Amino acid sequence: MVVKPRGRDGAPLQETTLSLHLEQPHEPGQNLLWCVTSELALARIERALGGPLRFAAPPEDTRAALEAVARSRVDTGAIDERFYVAAAGRWSAEVDAALHAECQEKFASAAEGLVPAPGLFAYCQLRATLKFERPLDRLADPLEFGGELVHSFGLKQFAQGDPRLQSVLIHAPYHDEPDEVWARGWIVELLGAPERARVIVASVAPGATLGDTVDDVLARLRPDARDHPDSELADMESLEIPVVDIALERELLELTGLALDNEGFAGEGFGRGAQTVMFRLDENGADLKSVFALGGCATRLRRFVVDRPFLVLMLQRDGDVPLLAAWIETPELLERAAKLRVRCPESWRPERRALDLEALADKLARQRPRELEVVDGLMPRGLVPVLAQASRALAIESLHFRDVEAVGESFRALADGDWRALERLTIAYSDLSRFFGDGEDPLGPYLAACEFPKLTSLTLVHGHVGDARGLFAALPDTLTILAVEVCRLACAPEMFAEVERFPSLARVYIEEEEFSDACLEALLDRVTSSLTHLWLRSRAITDRGARALARCAALRGLKLLDLSCTAITDDGVIALAEASQLAGLRRLNLPFRRVGDRGYAALEASPYITYWLPPRH
Repeated sequence: MVVKPRGRDGAPLQETTLSLHLEQPHEPGQNLLWCVTSELALARIERALGGPLRFAAPPEDTRAALEAVARSRVDTGAIDERFYVAAAGRWSAEVDAALHAECQEKFASAAEGLVPAPGLFAYCQLRATLKFERPLDRLADPLEFGGELVHSFGLKQFAQGDPRLQSVLIHAPYHDEPDEVWARGWIVELLGAPERARVIVASVAPGATLGDTVDDVLARLRPDARDHPDSELADMESLEIPVVDIALERELLELTGLALDNEGFAGEGFGRGAQTVMFRLDENGADLKSVFALGGCATRLRRFVVDRPFLVLMLQRDGDVPLLAAWIETPELLERAAKLRVRCPESWRPERRALDLEALADKLARQRPRELEVVDGLMPRGLVPVLAQASRALAIESLHFRDVEAVGESFRALADGDWRALERLTIAYSDLSRFFGDGEDPLGPYLAACEFPKLTSLTLVHGHVGDARGLFAALPDTLTILAVEVCRLACAPEMFAEVERFPSLARVYIEEEEFSDACLEALLDRVTSSLTHLWLRSRAITDRGARALARCAALRGLKLLDLSCTAITDDGVIALAEASQLAGLRRLNLPFRRVGDRGYAALEASPYITYWLPPRH
């Protein structure tokens, strides 16, 4: 019987096993979790029964679990009683009151998970914390782990003598050790104050069982590590650990609904049982809470980056007794970043595994990301329909296609999605030559058919846009950023004909050789004083375009104007220098070697424009 734990939302965690014992075998794609509350509670009930727990005609999984517990049992007597409250026997009102009182005294809370009921019970509640004296860094860039992006913490930038280094103790490897030691992976201890508990993070290969992995790591801990110079991070070394966020509960079905065979208790049993584990490891430290309730109810640099399966151990400070062991194989127990990255197979690497669209749909449903990024390769024809289908159940705020290759009607299915929450959209192709042929359907009509009521940013790079009239007409008033870079765009003033105004547009980047003075005039007729940054890169923009910029009263809020790749000459620069509405301009980028002495003289005499590049030679 395989009983999967349930997460915060009540759904089974298919990639995680919460075990009663440390003899649980490792399996590919499975996280393994064990907490000492199970062994503390079972030790107490065996004391009350006068011997090992025995059931009459137990199922095979129950018998195997009890045998494994007996073989793998840790020294529960060595665990500091400050960490836990445990009791077992026959329930009574007096026992119930005593348990609640002890939990209140130790943890300032009641005995959680304890359901009063006549008959036998076994109970344990454990709490342990480790708080760094000074928090480590929450790292800005998500870490890729198991094909997904997760939040991480650690130390990437620090100075020697940084007091936070005292929270990190390296046990392996050291610089003078042979290659075979380095090949066994690395082990780092995280220290806090007061030092009642320890947390070990080990990026190592797993043994046959979770217990084997724990034993291997414990054997490599150095009691004198602090005395070794390599126990501290050195210059150019860094530490990056995923944020672990465990919150789960498992029913103890293998121990409930069975008749006991112990002398004096024959025929009795446990009606219900559950074990909960709450564990979080982040830049502030570690926090563990678990309840087990059974009853009637310079050299070479070291890279300490956890981007593969790893072990987390929480130990008692004295005696190295484990309180928690967690083998993290998949992101299911990590704090996911809101962003999901989908990596496409590269067309030039046929050996790369094809994208599993069914698995992707399942991942979207489970992870529920707010940001989607498709990167690095040839998009399968069915990818966009999967994303569109998922969007109906998700509130996707950002959708980015970066360095992708697409064919035919790849983006037609976008219109089938629900993009009411979408704020940022990027479609950036990777290869110009592939998409400038007649075989590629233009993006413009497909995007025009979509509804983006909250869109604030649209970026199109290297694609075949075609007639953009419908697209620009469909853009909402919320749009603040518009970037069109080296696209096959049908440039004509008419492309803005159906747009009355871009009321919120703040940044415009256009790099299109066919974007002419007439196109610029049509755009300027529709912008407002919200515009702060304008990049124009087209040799079709001449002094006529510069004069249009100089006349445009809506540019009074402009902070940056980039004309570095245009055909503007001195006459156009003189018109700009005399434009009073450009008084707030902080930077003007001029065409290289096109501006002569007359233009620079006008800028130097201008009361409005104070900074420009390139400077006068």
